[in-house]
Amino acid sequence: MYVVLDLRTGRMGLAEVDDFNRFHIEAEGDRRDVLRVLGAEARLGRTHHLWWSIEAVRRLALEDREPVWDERFDAMMAWAATQGWIDEAGTHVQVHIERPGGGIVTTR
Repeated sequence: MYVVLDLRTGRMGLAEVDDFNRFHIEAEGDRRDVLRVLGAEARLGRTHHLWWSIEAVRRLALEDREPVWDERFDAMMAWAATQGWIDEAGTHVQVHIERPGGGIVTTR
């Protein structure tokens, strides 16, 4: 799954919500632009990453999602923790930004 973020309008949504093998934010801009839109639920990370609230991601999923979605999302976050992609408090996941069509944004 990934987040599609329109920096002009601030609208965002999850795409490919049942693909638990990847996670990123797709936006036309750099991470500071994305951070500005995400607000207090995100903070800068290393290089091209942000730390973003896990609960904020969960809220983007459809409200009427099946319980199995939550189980699979929790499993994805547990795996991310084994990779060092969850912060020490266990509240934020590390996420990178990609341009629409591919390519990681590497601006600092």
